[in-house]
Amino acid sequence: MADRDPDEQYLKVLKSFRKLSREARWALFQAQGLAGGERRHWSSVLQIRICLISESIEHLCPDESSPEAAKHWDFSSIASLSRNLFEAVAFFNYISTPVSPEVFTFRVLLMEYNDCMNRLRIFRQMDMHDQITRGEVEAATFQSQLTDDNHFRTLDPHQQKRAMTGLYPTLISLREMAGRVGQKAETWGIYDYLSTHSHTLPVSFFRITTQSRTGKENESEKALLTGTLEMLVELVDESVTFYRNDHAEFVSFKPLL
Repeated sequence: MADRDPDEQYLKVLKSFRKLSREARWALFQAQGLAGGERRHWSSVLQIRICLISESIEHLCPDESSPEAAKHWDFSSIASLSRNLFEAVAFFNYISTPVSPEVFTFRVLLMEYNDCMNRLRIFRQMDMHDQITRGEVEAATFQSQLTDDNHFRTLDPHQQKRAMTGLYPTLISLREMAGRVGQKAETWGIYDYLSTHSHTLPVSFFRITTQSRTGKENESEKALLTGTLEMLVELVDESVTFYRNDHAEFVSFKPLL
């Protein structure tokens, strides 16, 4: 079978990604304001994040037929956002999955504590005294809440110690959070490659000139972008499907126009 045309392949997967991005925004819009409980609240918070990143990626993907699309090819910028989107979907999977009330309360508490400790670390680096004082009080409160938490008490000593550092928002790995798509070996190859662009490692810039990746349309950028979008299509499709099914008892979702 003959190889698929690179232009046709790129535009096809871009079209699919745009459609799913709109479906995600449409589902979120229809579910706004529903009293579906705290788990669905946080699910919607992550869905907002997914929608925002997806729309940004859309605008950065070159397409001559779209006046809103970027006019230059910059895979590195899209790679950073794609990595963000991957992680947003992973957290969506983690926080949206139904668990017992005790486990869910602990999960949110641990994320709140991690948020507090990260902000406190930044405040200390910036020497913001008022914020540091407030952050230390909040951190002490979260530490007390953790030690009193019913699920925390069921954890083994190693997990308890890990949780109390405030360095980790979850006690499971990103791979465990990543859902069905995250179980594919090739997904982590793509994720690692996206990470080299997020952190501007030599892999992200050593071959820019030899591959003619200087902002003009080129085959290398197009191939990299096509493969990345194919993964993102699977990720967003998975999250939108779950979100709609999870809210089905509260809203009759209308199809995308």
